[in-house]
Amino acid sequence: MIRIQKELRFGLVVWLLAMALLFVGCGRALGQQSALLSGTVTDVSGAVIPGAAVVAKPANGASELRAIADGEGAFRFAVLTQGDYTIHVCAQGFAPSEQTVTVAAQPLELHVALNIGRTSETVAVSSTSASLATTDTSTGGTLDAKQMQAVPLNGRSFTDALAVEPGVTPASSAPANSIVMSGVASTPPSGELDSGALSIGGQRETANSFRVDGADAQEDVNMGVAIVPTLDSIAELNVVTGNDAPEYGTASGGQIAVVTKSGSNGWHG
Repeated sequence: MIRIQKELRFGLVVWLLAMALLFVGCGRALGQQSALLSGTVTDVSGAVIPGAAVVAKPANGASELRAIADGEGAFRFAVLTQGDYTIHVCAQGFAPSEQTVTVAAQPLELHVALNIGRTSETVAVSSTSASLATTDTSTGGTLDAKQMQAVPLNGRSFTDALAVEPGVTPASSAPANSIVMSGVASTPPSGELDSGALSIGGQRETANSFRVDGADAQEDVNMGVAIVPTLDSIAELNVVTGNDAPEYGTASGGQIAVVTKSGSNGWHG
């Protein structure tokens, strides 16, 4: 019985020694396979470059490792497999640097100096030459649908936007509540909306002409606008303030033409 106990104790001691040797061997193997790589990134004058991107690519085709230089320009790869690595360093405004190093059991420290590089920026420049109208000497301007929606108007009448054009003066020569045209009151058919009684090109407010989609839209009592499309329906507002082309006529003041938006085959409600 005593002999059996001694043999068991001896076997236990042998097993413990074997396990200890195994752990020591594994530790040495790990220590031989891993290494430390660190360094700093500066420019040629020695000033540190924080935020530089550092990439360590193993020569054996394994996954590359990445690090970012801190505020002191320092970077660090804690664990690397021993072998050859390609170290690529780049930073904004500097030419990239690339070098090959061999990582062994001892810690390796690098000093990477970047040269100032040329920053390339692609700028697309497009220019359109202004077309010179040799057959039309009229002056004025055009407001599209987007501009009509963007202009802050004191009302919902397109005539409120006429004053943004040069040569248009919000003035009226007619006294308030005057009686004209054989006793007809001066109440415009536009109701509470602006009737367009503005002086354009130095002419009286009664000298203007209004057209909506090519049709005459002028009322014959006060010479204001009789048809006022809503702002959301207007595609273009064209105002001619002087030197009218022969196609207009009928008025010596401003020529105001409204073009409404075209419809579509789709139903909207």
